[in-house]
Formats: sequence, C-alpha cells, structure tokens
Amino acid sequence: MKIVKSGEGIKLETPSEFKAKKIFSNEKTEIIRIEFQEHGYFKKHYAPVDVWIYVLEGEGIAEGKTEKIKISKDDMIFSPAGNHHKIINTGKNSLRILIIKIPSSDKPVVFVE
Repeated sequence: MKIVKSGEGIKLETPSEFKAKKIFSNEKTEIIRIEFQEHGYFKKHYAPVDVWIYVLEGEGIAEGKTEKIKISKDDMIFSPAGNHHKIINTGKNSLRILIIKIPSSDKPVVFVE
C-alpha cells in the first residue's frame, strides 16, 4: 500500500495558469494533481497515452476537438491517446483535478494551441 499525503509530490514546472505535482509514477501509471486558480486553464494538447481526468473540486469546462462540456466535482473524463483536450476553470474557487495516464510515458504532451 502507498499513501500520498496532501501536499506531497514532485512539483512540476508549469505556466502560471495552474500548479501541478506528480504524486505517483511507475512504468504502468502516472498520476498528477493539478490546481487551477480562478480563470486558470491548460492549453489544448494531446498525450501519447490514454488520460483519465477526475475532478476533485470546483467547476469548469472540458474541451475536446469539437465539444465543450461543463464539469464539476466527481466528474470523470476519458481522453484516449492522441485526443485533443483542454480544461478551463470557470468557477470563482479553485478547480482541482487528478490526471491519470495509462501507461506512464516519457514522451511529452503536444500542444495544438
């Protein structure tokens, strides 16, 4: 069993629109906790692996290649490898999400905007 306490993880270099910590990684899975302040977002991009996005708290919009969907606490989004996605915080409070990449990959995401 592995327990990750609040605040633990490896701080990742990010643009000012969000903060991210890698809280778990092995050859099969990578989990990153991201927090967006009011109006925070990450640019549209795609990953070389499947990505699950779980909303811990807050509300926002998940954008795909052609769709925009409102998201809120306990929603889960699946973005298959190569699928474009973007998250935007539309609330007045923080939007916190978990990114789960399966399998883990050393290849970077590719930004499309």
